[in-house]
Amino acid sequence: GNDTTICSDSVITFDAGSGSIWSWSNGDSTQSISVNKSGDYSVVVSDELACVGYDTIHLTIQPLPIVSLGNDTVICEFDNLILNASNPNLNHIWSTGENSQTIVVDKEGIYSVNVFDSLGCLGTGDIYINQEFLPDPFSEKEYVFCEGTTVTLAPDLYYEPQRVFWDKNLYSSKLEVRETATYTSYIQSEYCIDTFAIKVTKIDTPDAKIIDLKGEDNYCFDLESTNLRVSGVNDIENSFVYDWVDFGREDEVNIIEPGVYQVFVTNDYCTASYVHSVDEYCPGKLHLPNSFTPNNDGINDVFIPIINNYVSNYNLKVYNRWGVLIFQTSQYGEGWDGRLLNNIVEIDVYVYKVSYKCYSESGGLENKELTGTVSLLR
Repeated sequence: GNDTTICSDSVITFDAGSGSIWSWSNGDSTQSISVNKSGDYSVVVSDELACVGYDTIHLTIQPLPIVSLGNDTVICEFDNLILNASNPNLNHIWSTGENSQTIVVDKEGIYSVNVFDSLGCLGTGDIYINQEFLPDPFSEKEYVFCEGTTVTLAPDLYYEPQRVFWDKNLYSSKLEVRETATYTSYIQSEYCIDTFAIKVTKIDTPDAKIIDLKGEDNYCFDLESTNLRVSGVNDIENSFVYDWVDFGREDEVNIIEPGVYQVFVTNDYCTASYVHSVDEYCPGKLHLPNSFTPNNDGINDVFIPIINNYVSNYNLKVYNRWGVLIFQTSQYGEGWDGRLLNNIVEIDVYVYKVSYKCYSESGGLENKELTGTVSLLR
C-alpha cells in the first residue's frame, strides 16, 4: 500500500493478503503485523504454487503535541493567571469550552486542554489552580478618638497571624496614630498580599473657659463669695455637658471658700478638664477710737482697739504727754479703762502705739504699727 503516517501513541496493522508463506523485513512470518515504529516495512508472499509477490511500505511516526501548563499553583483573590497551551496553529479545546491557545483564569479549579494536529494526534495538559482568600483582620474600619489622646490600630485578637504590617510601620502589626487620616494596612501570606484601609478621625476636645463673675484676684470669704461660670469659648456650646467636681451638672456655681475648682466639659465624643483657682485674702484690720469716757455709764468706758480675726501679735501701749508708759497689754479684748494704779487719770490727750502682724496679699506676714492720740473725757 501507500506510505503512511500514524501518531506516536497509535499502532498500525499491515496485512500482506492471502498466501501460504509470509516473510517480513522485521522477521515476522504472519500474514499481518502490527507496528508503531517508523521505517520501511517489506514482505515477500509465496503461495502453494510457489508464486511470489513482494511489496514495501514506509511508516512515519508523528509525535504528539507537547502540552505543559506548568505545575499546580496558587493565585490570590483578585489576581488572574494566563494559561498557555503553546503549539500555535494547532487546534485547542479547553475544559472551559474556549478554543484559543491561551486563556485567562481567575477562579480556583482544575483546567485541562486537548491539542490536536492535522493528523488528529492529541496532546493533553492540566493544572490545578488554588485560589487563596486572605481574611480581613480588621472588623473595625473606622475609629474616632479625642484630641490629646492616641488610638492604636491592630488586627482583631482572634485573627490568625499571617504577617500584618502598615505603610507607616513595616515591622509591626500595630500602629499608634495621633492624626486624622486613612491608614493602609497590609496582610501577607506565603503567596499573596492584600491591603485594607482604616479611617481614623480626631475629634477636638470641648473648648471652654471658666469665668469668675466678680473678677477679683482674691476674696475674704468671711464677708463675701463669688460665682464661677463655665461656657464654650466664643459662646459656642455645641451641646456641652458640664460636670463640676463637688457641685454636679451646673454651668454656674457659688464659691464660698478658697480652692482649686475643676469641671469636666463633654461634647458628643470627648471630655476636657478645666480648673480655676480661687484665692482668699482677708486683710488684718485694727481700728482705734479717738476718745473715750471712763465714767462707768456703760458707753465708751474703755479705750480698746476693734480687731478682726486676721491680726496677730497685738500690743497696745499708752503714754502720757511726758512720754511715761501708763498702760500696756497684748491681750485681745483688753483695753485701757483710763486708770493708773486704780485711779482715774486726768482729762487729757494721751499717745498710743499699737503694733501687730497681719498677712499681706502675697502671703507673707507684715509688721504693722500705728501711732496716734486719744482724748480722755468725762
